[in-house]
Amino acid sequence: MSAERLTKRLQELGLEKNEAELYVFLSAMGPSPARIVSRRFNLNRMKAYRNLKTLEDKGLVQSLMGRPIRYVATPLIDV
Repeated sequence: MSAERLTKRLQELGLEKNEAELYVFLSAMGPSPARIVSRRFNLNRMKAYRNLKTLEDKGLVQSLMGRPIRYVATPLIDV
């Protein structure tokens, strides 16, 4: 499934566009720090952390302890 189709499908399931795009990005990139996410989506770092926290609360993203904290998308089959 293409990234655009997956993003659209996630929006149909109730995610906001930015949440769906961020999830698809992390699915493709693997574990990434908030710094990479903020650069990719042209967000300040705090907004990136807030978006990642929202996805984590929904069970779509997991944080990996370490320095820096990295975030990884939960596999769709587990969601």
